[in-house]
Amino acid sequence: MTMTDEERKAARRASHNKWAEKNHEYRLEYKRKLRVARKIEVLSHYSGGNPVCDCCGETELAFLTLDHVNGDGAKHRRENFGSNKSAGTSYMYGWIKRNGFPPIFKVLCFNCNTGRHINGGVCPHKQKGIK
Repeated sequence: MTMTDEERKAARRASHNKWAEKNHEYRLEYKRKLRVARKIEVLSHYSGGNPVCDCCGETELAFLTLDHVNGDGAKHRRENFGSNKSAGTSYMYGWIKRNGFPPIFKVLCFNCNTGRHINGGVCPHKQKGIK
């Protein structure tokens, strides 16, 4: 007796779900490693080498993020990801790679990124002449 396409899909889905449930921790760790590798690749590209904050020189990967150089990050996310609130940095890194690393980003640490946001587009380091 042969299976229909729908029956085959259902059997495949059930097999995958069983495997996924059995290997939950493995999958989480695998996805975490992929996210970190993607982050390093994208931040390295925009840093021109090892990831580093363009303003203060911070190199701790956990502190680094991307900044929209024109200050239009919210608009960019709405246009490209709609109202998908779960479209976080992993989606953004994938979008960046697929679009050839557009020159609309730079690497900043969270302090400099937030400082720019609350200080009218200028990082407090730059305002005080600190580098």
